[in-house]
Amino acid sequence: MTSNGAIKEKLLCLKNYVKNLRIIFLPYKMNAFNTLNR
Repeated sequence: MTSNGAIKEKLLCLKNYVKNLRIIFLPYKMNAFNTLNR
């Protein structure tokens, strides 16, 4: 396996990680937004 392939794999993992974080934090963001609008 080349180092280039390993780097690409790491980037892919990082992207998925960020996507999961966004999905986890989305409800909190919505709650904060609704609280501010009240």
